[in-house]
Amino acid sequence: LPLRFGMSSEQLQEITQENVEDCLQLCRCLPERERLRAHRVMTALIGGCFKVLDNLVRWVGPLFVILVWTLISGIVASWYLILAPYIYATFGQGWFVVHAVFGHWILMNIVFHYYKVTTVRPGSPPQLSAEDQRRATQIGFSTCRKCMQVKPQRTHHCQVCQRCILNMDHHCPWINSCVGHFNHRYFFLFMAYIWTGCVYVSALSYQPFSTVAGPGAVVSGRVAYVNVSRGTQVAFTFVLTTAVTIALGLLLGWHVYLVSTAQTTIEFHTYLTLKSEAKARGERFVNPFDFGFRKNWETFFGLVEGRTFLRHVLWPSTHKPVGDGLSWRTNYTPVATAEV
Repeated sequence: LPLRFGMSSEQLQEITQENVEDCLQLCRCLPERERLRAHRVMTALIGGCFKVLDNLVRWVGPLFVILVWTLISGIVASWYLILAPYIYATFGQGWFVVHAVFGHWILMNIVFHYYKVTTVRPGSPPQLSAEDQRRATQIGFSTCRKCMQVKPQRTHHCQVCQRCILNMDHHCPWINSCVGHFNHRYFFLFMAYIWTGCVYVSALSYQPFSTVAGPGAVVSGRVAYVNVSRGTQVAFTFVLTTAVTIALGLLLGWHVYLVSTAQTTIEFHTYLTLKSEAKARGERFVNPFDFGFRKNWETFFGLVEGRTFLRHVLWPSTHKPVGDGLSWRTNYTPVATAEV
């Protein structure tokens, strides 16, 4: 399932054809006419399965968003009802203030970035007239076989959203949208802050979870208050945040690698093929959008025109990404532009 939403419709069609051909190799004893019929049937069957899956994801997407908000609310309630009294009783007033400031800073960023990633459109190519589309095709733009519209660089068609997405990374059911040019930064920072928050809450709730069977526990010689009546909520908080820490940590690490190398999930799969083909020719494939580790991160976070990491990454910011998603600067041409 994650692999399916990390691929473009073109890549899925290629994989479908490859799987069909592999199946037909097992039917080599059939007459040519029967093999063609089997090819059509299997192609329609696999395509139908993808279509059912796409419709299902489109339908359950809003439920996933509600679920995320519900889980976030549950963890916040646990902090106020369980962890806050525990911190105050165990570490004193000074450390309670530190935890309160840190916890609310994380919460602010989580709420802001999740709201933005679910409400900001990822971006789609403009609808062009027939004449403009003809001109764009003449200067090198490709045409989407689904939308029948011009498809700029790094743009891919999403079967779930049923439109082309600028700089598409993947379709994410948890935000009920695609991750694309205009909401990619919100998506990444939401993952980063929710992961940081889960690590924090998981570590903080470990002691209450391990001592939830009794009304109190001794920590570093001091009595830590843990309300036994909330044992289920303590267990829920610790288990959920620990599980999310592990699972989301893997996903976050994957996206750190992608941003560091200036590629999307879709481009990663594409580049695997291009690297293999270049190696077979005795050449070396170079990612045209990779300008080095630091420059890639600055571009991704939009740290241009005086923007800083402290103000525009560590604090909520609504600034737009670098570029319009239609044209891209590459490391082998000055600027890739097009009059569309």
